[in-house]
Amino acid sequence: MRMTSILQHQLPSISARAMRAMVLLALTLTIGWVSSALAAESTSSCVTCHSDPNLLVTNKKLYDYYRLWEQSVHGQEGVTCSDCHNGNPELPTKKGAHGAQGMAAASQSSPVNYKNVPHTCAQCHEEFYNDFIKSKHYKESMVKEKTRRGPNCVTCHGSVNTTVLNVNTVRSTCELCHNDETRNHPDIPDRAAAVLNKFLSVQRFYNYLANKEDLLQNPGAVSVIDKMKTSIFVDWHTFEIAMIEKRTVELLDIMKEKRNEIRSHLKDSKN
Repeated sequence: MRMTSILQHQLPSISARAMRAMVLLALTLTIGWVSSALAAESTSSCVTCHSDPNLLVTNKKLYDYYRLWEQSVHGQEGVTCSDCHNGNPELPTKKGAHGAQGMAAASQSSPVNYKNVPHTCAQCHEEFYNDFIKSKHYKESMVKEKTRRGPNCVTCHGSVNTTVLNVNTVRSTCELCHNDETRNHPDIPDRAAAVLNKFLSVQRFYNYLANKEDLLQNPGAVSVIDKMKTSIFVDWHTFEIAMIEKRTVELLDIMKEKRNEIRSHLKDSKN
């Protein structure tokens, strides 16, 4: 069914001529919006300069950095270079686009300077930031006299094409600071991996319960469980392993109870 036919079916009092005019206007506005969006992206001096294939030879690190962004969740979600680095992508020259303040991580005023990274990430990830700044890790990273800096967002998640730590990677990441050589709580990597493994069980239980939600006496329980699961995920950014493990085990017990309720219902339905 054509668009005009659909609209006429819904709004029969409008004439065919008026309907065609409305459709034409809608298409014109849509095409204009898409064209504007593409034009804005293509005129970005960040994209123009940093996507240059010649960088593969002249500055491969910069070339790879741009490609990582292009393929990342940040790129797909429309998070642009200037959102994290500042600068003005509307200006055509390097000096103008980069601005007077330093954009490189080495500059203390840069949003991607080591100490400024958490605040920069907080623009989109405020709930994680609010937990992170309460942690010992954050306080450690803010001590100027320390030669060893505590971890920040990029330590665990990378900078551009971000990842989430899993059972296979959390141990090696924690071991950067927590190991026998530093004597800085060398038990942490194994504990973190064990707790994260329990948290993965939470996700598996959740998938099971969500698929059979209609068999629960209180279907709203799945929504409550989802909020608890999300809250624990955020809590990981406090790095309080004992607290995270306690909350994870408590949630697992609740989910096992709900699973048993479903199994009992299924068993009764067969009898």
